[in-house]
Amino acid sequence: MDWKKWENKLRLAYNKVDWEKVNEQLSKAISNIKLDSLQYAYTKVAGNLDRVQKEMEENELKGIPDTDISLNQVQRQKNEAQKNLNNLKSLRSKKIIHL
Repeated sequence: MDWKKWENKLRLAYNKVDWEKVNEQLSKAISNIKLDSLQYAYTKVAGNLDRVQKEMEENELKGIPDTDISLNQVQRQKNEAQKNLNNLKSLRSKKIIHL
């Protein structure tokens, strides 16, 4: 094998890479991973709050004894988690147009 020839080919190929585009694609991928992680966390929180709310309603409790947690507070937190989920979904659906 002619290592010098391979070295020159690799150097030329490296110089032809559009690093700005590569970095942009990596940034988008990282953003999507972060959005997925946040969406997963909020979905899990919303599910847990839903279970707490159902159990409190089944047991006819207005709050959890020895805590500051009330049924109204659980509902507010559940609504806030859903609102954040909707915001995340709208962020994902926005198309970015580069001019």
